[in-house]
Amino acid sequence: MAATSVSSSATGHESLAESGARNYLTQEPYDNIVAELLVQLGIEYTSKHGGFKRPIFRLIQDVVRQLTDDELFAFARIEQKGRTGFEIYVNTAGSRDAPIPIQWASQGTFSVIAIFGLIYSFLQSLSKSEERILETPGIVLIDEIDAHLHPSWQQKLLGLLTSRFPNVQFIVSAHSPAMVAGCDRGEVAVLRRDRQTDRFRIEVLQRDFLGATAAELYQEIFEIEDADRLYLEYAVKAGIPEEARDRELATLKSKTQPTEANDLRISELEREKRLVEKAAKVREERLDREQLESTVKDLEEQVGRLQREVARLKTQQPAPQPENPR
Repeated sequence: MAATSVSSSATGHESLAESGARNYLTQEPYDNIVAELLVQLGIEYTSKHGGFKRPIFRLIQDVVRQLTDDELFAFARIEQKGRTGFEIYVNTAGSRDAPIPIQWASQGTFSVIAIFGLIYSFLQSLSKSEERILETPGIVLIDEIDAHLHPSWQQKLLGLLTSRFPNVQFIVSAHSPAMVAGCDRGEVAVLRRDRQTDRFRIEVLQRDFLGATAAELYQEIFEIEDADRLYLEYAVKAGIPEEARDRELATLKSKTQPTEANDLRISELEREKRLVEKAAKVREERLDREQLESTVKDLEEQVGRLQREVARLKTQQPAPQPENPR
């Protein structure tokens, strides 16, 4: 089992901006940097007033609770080990009343702790006021921000980052469309390969993704069609007459002395029949949906034309004349 005690290393003499940038450019592991964060948590707890009421603990605890819906998550205790070492324990819904080392939290939870803790530490090194650390401006790069995170966490993460650090410009990379949901126009850039030149280019998308469906995100961001390989394969077969397959299936089932090869062929034909019928049903549902959407669009356009015509007639209609008194 991995060691739970952390102590200061050589990276502690280097600023987080420098060590983080070096690791990012050289693709070195961030283990030492995360260990330094845990050491910083230990120092914050043991050498300053406030304990777990210190801003960095409250920030991490609040963010983890919001992402995981684990209202029991909380820092439990920090024990000093030797002159520079610490062990940090947390309570979680899974641990119940028995605190666990912070490294034993789920990989997703530990990633979130590292992300928000390191950003806070970075801004703390830039800020001149301890009370205004969260408002400090800065630029933060996060590679593969979606790694190890549940899709529901991915949807919430960017919103939490921008709300907790409102003056930070975030530049993040991800492979999940969930990270794009809710982004405004100009906030999303996609690295695409040009098929003619075989070179990569960056395309900034000039549309917002407010309310975008998962299918729209996959198609626009990753150019993945809303159709899997089985559907494409068996949708084609659905247009082929089934008489030959049904005759072969009936013949095989009528044999009085079936063989292993006979049973295997029956299984293959029954699977094909099931998938073809499913693909035909899905295709019919999609065609009906497309037809309905087209009809709705036509009706909306007609309503719009009628509304504009009514508005035009109202502007041309003469004002009613008062009745002559008798």
